[in-house]
Amino acid sequence: MSLDLHLLILPCALRLEPYAIPAGGLMKIGGISIVLVLGIINFLLLLFQLSSGMRWIKVKMTVHRKTGITLFIVALFHGILAYLTS
Repeated sequence: MSLDLHLLILPCALRLEPYAIPAGGLMKIGGISIVLVLGIINFLLLLFQLSSGMRWIKVKMTVHRKTGITLFIVALFHGILAYLTS
């Protein structure tokens, strides 16, 4: 007898009844807002981009480029989640 986990998980994930949302909200990890965490990560990535772009920190161009791409992706998620929570 095989147990299909997607049949057990999928109906629960699609249920949108009001009691399915926790009292503290959905966008929290351990009581800390995901939007806040992404904002702090954005700030740190921005500081790194600024300091490596101004050559205060010496890094290879590939590291600077990959960090910039990461900054864009994290900022995009931060903005989308902030918009959805407002």
